[in-house]
Amino acid sequence: MDLCYLSVLHPGSKPYFPDFINSLCNQSDKNFTLYLGLDNCKCSILETDLPFRLVCKDVSGIPIIDNRYALIQEILEIGFEYLIFGDSDDLVSKNKVEKTKEILAGKSNTLLINENSLIDQNGHIIKEKYYSNRSTDPIQDFEIDFYNYIGMSNTAITLKTISLPPKPPASMQILDWYFFTWLILNNWETCWNSEIITYYRQHHINTGIGENDPLNFQNTIKQRDIHYRALRSLNPTKYDRLIEMNLNSLNSEPNNKNALWFENPPIKQSRA
Repeated sequence: MDLCYLSVLHPGSKPYFPDFINSLCNQSDKNFTLYLGLDNCKCSILETDLPFRLVCKDVSGIPIIDNRYALIQEILEIGFEYLIFGDSDDLVSKNKVEKTKEILAGKSNTLLINENSLIDQNGHIIKEKYYSNRSTDPIQDFEIDFYNYIGMSNTAITLKTISLPPKPPASMQILDWYFFTWLILNNWETCWNSEIITYYRQHHINTGIGENDPLNFQNTIKQRDIHYRALRSLNPTKYDRLIEMNLNSLNSEPNNKNALWFENPPIKQSRA
């Protein structure tokens, strides 16, 4: 087994799912397996002939965090070398699979992060190369302690020697931030590539740019608190400080209307 591409189809992503599948059909390297979770959803396009291998798993009725964690566990047991994460309502550049294999070949304990361009419901560009236009080194500038910029839409990992993080608490809504932070704190190498692009779709059920209403803001703070507490055992001094800083943000206001959701609240960066 070589490369696995993990995604989950759900009712909210179904209108855009054919575009996602077409994006995978157009890959320059079609030697991969799409490992697809079906969360209360099916799609007729899956019954057509596809140029890549397809494995479907019914995860209906299982909470989002739990179903994704379980799918990752299954993939590990099969014995793939590499794992790409992707949202089933996004598009990806044609070099996604080929370039991922090229970069991760021969590596272990390595996390690859690629560029994001924001698109609207119809696939039109809202902001092109979101990270590169803001930073020459996103890994350095968008610190993982403060910014959830590493998502399960623009990442890939090696699987040879991975140990999964402990299962997260049921109250957590954001598996990607917890999952990738845990890997980084356990000395995984991170590498950035701007040639691979995820076209990250913004729509009514997807938290995206400019969504700074009070309810979203308060939920962001709540989820940060859950995240920090779940990681606290790895560095109690550091995470106690982050927990306190985050709670102090309750009296702040979201200040960047051109920001992705993870950039608010504006926690002051202070290294522990």
